[in-house]
Amino acid sequence: MTDNQAVFAASGEVRGWDVVSGRQLWAWQPVRWTANQQAPQSGSGNAWAPLAADPDNDLVFIPTGSSSVDFYGGQRVGDNRDADSIVALQASTGKRVWAFQLVHHDLWDYDTPSQPLLFTFRQHIPAVAITTKTSMVFVFNRLTGEPLFPIEERPVPPSSIKGEVAWPTQPFSTLPPLTPLQFSVSDLHLPTAAEQQSCEKQVKGLEYHGLFTPPSEKGTLVYPGNIGGANWGSSAFDPQTSTLYTRVSSVPFVVEVYARPSDGHWYSQKLNSFRRRFVPLWMGGLPQRLDAQYGTPDGGGSTRDENPMEGTPYVLSREGLVTTSGTPCGPKPYGSIVALNLDSGKKLWTASNGEMDANGSGSPGVGGVIATGGGLIFGASSNDGLIHAYDSATGRMLWRAPLPAPANATPMTYTAGGRQFVVIEAGGHGFLGGAKSDAVVAFALPLPATAPVTKGKAKRKTGSGL
Repeated sequence: MTDNQAVFAASGEVRGWDVVSGRQLWAWQPVRWTANQQAPQSGSGNAWAPLAADPDNDLVFIPTGSSSVDFYGGQRVGDNRDADSIVALQASTGKRVWAFQLVHHDLWDYDTPSQPLLFTFRQHIPAVAITTKTSMVFVFNRLTGEPLFPIEERPVPPSSIKGEVAWPTQPFSTLPPLTPLQFSVSDLHLPTAAEQQSCEKQVKGLEYHGLFTPPSEKGTLVYPGNIGGANWGSSAFDPQTSTLYTRVSSVPFVVEVYARPSDGHWYSQKLNSFRRRFVPLWMGGLPQRLDAQYGTPDGGGSTRDENPMEGTPYVLSREGLVTTSGTPCGPKPYGSIVALNLDSGKKLWTASNGEMDANGSGSPGVGGVIATGGGLIFGASSNDGLIHAYDSATGRMLWRAPLPAPANATPMTYTAGGRQFVVIEAGGHGFLGGAKSDAVVAFALPLPATAPVTKGKAKRKTGSGL
């Protein structure tokens, strides 16, 4: 079951187990219920991104998700800690050591999407970094939770929805954002004047007062959208240069909550409304290629998402913001890889990753990248169905190769028989259309002519040219 369906969602409980005996040692609940509720009114807060273990310090780091439901919080008044947080637990007992909430009272599906990155800050401080859907990066002393770069609580817009109490401030990292935090139609560089006018017309009718503008009945522009910024592909790190590498998207969405119709036929009514207002976004209204290009695995299954939000007085419609020809109304590149030095706090470079069209636009995606000791960054997760290699120092693309289907995955690397391989699962995605595959594809440098041939079982599909 997808999220945002109902208030009474499953618990996001995290459990610790003895791997020898199989005995459960502890359990920790990320969401603490409101005191005056007769029964729990909000679930989830679960860790859907990977955890990170620090055995030397007996710590485990939990990236928690949002409380249910994602886009309305009238039944979960307060900041909803420890949802949307990075939480350090004592690994042996489950005791909460420290936590920092990255989004207060989440109304945007801005759950913590990435695995916490453990590293040594400036060669002596044990640290943890986390990348977020809001395109911000937060860095902490992993023993104490002390921010290693300042974090500012800034005022954000209030909600216009009856029964909603948006939190008045949100934390902003002072590190450079991975993508711009502000959206402006004037910053778009669309191929034609007609497409530019299409975006301007749609944006004009929406609520938008910057990052953390709450959902509204009028319709709110949400940027970055709920796919990020960063997503579950997480980040890579080069300890020699203290550089973090992250795969990010830059796509806006339209989010609208509206009162649940008394007759209960909310879905068909709103569906017809969206057909009238956003005909090109309807699944049959665009060529499959364009619709699939903008759809994302975390975007509701296609460009359109309808959710009942059972247990609340409202229902949700969420839509990718695109032109009549299917071009996203977002700043280019729509997908990129960003290099950020975690010692200095300086952004080093941004490289467009993949293509949605022939104009070097970059492609949205959720898979991550890896960094190798040879100074390379490998990444895929793009609609063009390619895997790419970049120079880790400059971001210059050095090599690319086709895959049997787009890889919504993070590459991995290993050595065998004296050779280093890069391997990736290239499965495509059932929601997005286009090619699908069950291939695991491996690449490696060709063997020297004098090198002995190591016998062994081949991977499902192997290529060369790394």
